[in-house]
This record gives sequence, structure tokens and C-alpha cells, in this order.
Amino acid sequence: MKKFLLLLIAFIAITSISNAQIVKQNSVKINKQEKEPSESMWYARFGLNFMSAGGDDVDELKSNLGYQLVWGFEKPIGPLFWGMEFGLGSRGYKAKEGDMKLTAHNGVFSPFNLGYKHELSSDLALEAHIGVYVAGDYYGKAKDVVTGYSYKKGYEYGDCSIYDIDGYVFPDAGMQFGFGLWYNVIGVDILVQKGFVNWNKDADSFHTSNFMIRLRLKF
Repeated sequence: MKKFLLLLIAFIAITSISNAQIVKQNSVKINKQEKEPSESMWYARFGLNFMSAGGDDVDELKSNLGYQLVWGFEKPIGPLFWGMEFGLGSRGYKAKEGDMKLTAHNGVFSPFNLGYKHELSSDLALEAHIGVYVAGDYYGKAKDVVTGYSYKKGYEYGDCSIYDIDGYVFPDAGMQFGFGLWYNVIGVDILVQKGFVNWNKDADSFHTSNFMIRLRLKF
């Protein structure tokens, strides 16, 4: 009888220790799962682009109206986030006097954006971000530009493709920075783009300068 009681006590002790270890292991797994970073947030941004040019030879230019439509994602890295964007956009400018203007459509890619998001409430958040972009013009037109010259008529004006503009530089690259406000799954964003590539081979300082107001939607 004593042997039976001793065996029963030993069995109960072993079972209790085993259950305690299982509970401890499960709690560790749960804690590890809770500490995993949240998934990436995907979004779309679309808005107006007030296109212009910056540099030493742009005193007689003003903004021309364009657009941008991009898709992107944000992934948390500690208190910050990083992400990418890709899509379609435009760049251009307009003369302060007369009808001369240029509008070029491009594909745009931002390979790295770094930002910070500050939660004001469960539905409201402020966001600031900075990054780089590259773009390439694939289609565009210049209106009311010099297309020829004759001794009798002088300068001739008309429309032409960007492919017919002497010295035109199709690729572009530069910095972009902005800030915005999220409300639940919708938001508004203000973005500034400053290009570093001369728009024309014959220019000393003539580059992209865009100011955008974009709506955005989380997926």
C-alpha cells in the first residue's frame, strides 16, 4: 500500500511539472507572436501637380497643371517607417506671358522613402516623409514654341513633340519630401519634388520643381 501511495505521489508531481513547462512554453510563444511587427500598409495616392522648373534661367516661367498617380507601401522599422512608390506622373512649365507651355508624361519610381507617423487618436495620425525618386518621360508636347525661322517671316511658332526638342533630357532624378494627415483609411498629402538633372543639355541650371496635393487611400 505504501509503495502504491509513493508511486501515486510521484506520478502527480511529474504530471504537475510537465503541465507547468507546457504552460510556460505556450506563454513564451504567445509573447513572441505579440512582439512581431505589424504588416506592411499598402496605399494609393492621386492628386494635382503644380509643375514648374527651378534654376538660374527660369524667371519667365510659372506653374503648369499636371497630375500624379502612385501605389506604394509603408513598413514599420522601430518608431519610423520606410517604403516605396511607383506609378505615373507629369512635369512641365508655362511661360508667364503668351501661350507657350510644356507638358511631359512620365513613369516615376521612388525606391526609398523614410518617414515618421504620430498617432493623434485611434483614427487620426500626422505623417512626414522624405525620399528619392527617378522618372522617365515617355510622351509630351510643347505648345507655341519656336519651330522654325525664315528671312521673310522671321520666327515661326507651333506645337511639337518633346522628341523634336533639341537637347531634351528624358530621365529625371531628385529628392522629394512631404507631410500629410490620415483619417482612418483616407488622407491628404502635400509633396515637393526637386530634380537634380538638367532638363536640357544646353542649360546650365534648369531642373524639375513640382508641388503636389494628393489624396490617399489605404488598402
